[in-house]
Amino acid sequence: MDARSGLLLRVWELRGARDFAALHALLGDVPRGELLRDPELGVPMAEALFHGGRWNRALALARGLRDACATHPEGLLERRRLAVEGQVLYGRGRLAPAMRLWRLLLELATAAGDELGVGIALLNLGSIASVRARWTEALSLYARAIAIGQRLGRKHLLALAHGNQAGIYLERGLVGDADHHLRHGLALLGTVGLPHEIARMEVTLAALQLRAGDARLAAHTALRARERLDALGFEAGAADALRVLGMAARAEGRLDHARDLLEEAHRRLRGGVDRVTEAEVLEERAVVEQAAGYPVAAERAADAAARLYTRLTAPRRAARLRARLAGGEAGRAPRIRTEP
Repeated sequence: MDARSGLLLRVWELRGARDFAALHALLGDVPRGELLRDPELGVPMAEALFHGGRWNRALALARGLRDACATHPEGLLERRRLAVEGQVLYGRGRLAPAMRLWRLLLELATAAGDELGVGIALLNLGSIASVRARWTEALSLYARAIAIGQRLGRKHLLALAHGNQAGIYLERGLVGDADHHLRHGLALLGTVGLPHEIARMEVTLAALQLRAGDARLAAHTALRARERLDALGFEAGAADALRVLGMAARAEGRLDHARDLLEEAHRRLRGGVDRVTEAEVLEERAVVEQAAGYPVAAERAADAAARLYTRLTAPRRAARLRARLAGGEAGRAPRIRTEP
């Protein structure tokens, strides 16, 4: 076996195990020019960069691989490249181009008989529908992804789809349904997931505990998740955990503490790290500022959140924010995850 064949074998092993940290370490010294010429190395590196939180580099590499992937005889590489590029665009709040890429992924995967690719595309398209509060459409897409995950025995796909369904049921106040899907997702993810994915789903669990009326337990769960995400260097995930911590503090009447937590969450997201989470953090800031008696700060945060929701083409969420400020409400649902 020559050196390249041995390297590719190791790449396949690490990607199959979803050990993206080791994959990044393995390919980290490969010159960028070689990665761009060889998509069998370049695409896994783009995936590793994304999962390591290096979104700018992941996007640049994924885009740089377009020509090499388009002419490569293995179409799976182009489908994986599309998934990564769409994921970064989704995180940056560019939902329309992300949707175009994932629809193309769905089309190519369907034509190739790539059921896993179809499932990933459905999961990601469901995430866009969920951000836009199109609940029925999102649930239908997730259900189709679950059916594929069950047929293929793909626990990771199943876990994320169940977790995302839990988020929708929580958004709609169906705590029992949310709990069922979330615990199923966590059990599956615990066997195959990455540490940061498990911690992100624990943030969802904290939001569920808060909606069920246990602010103290929710704060404990969210704090544990934030510590894990901080240790892993996932700023957006840690900011989401801080958002739920702020919600729990508000529920307990500790408004000054809630303001501090949400301010820190927003600080971590400045610079476009994750536009979906940023909009939700700003929404919570608006609610807390109003409750604390700072109407000007509340309006400023609400305007910023509304602008982001407009950018995300999520008018229903912007309208709901105004309704919250007008009448008050309880908890908020977690963000929705996608998969490259």
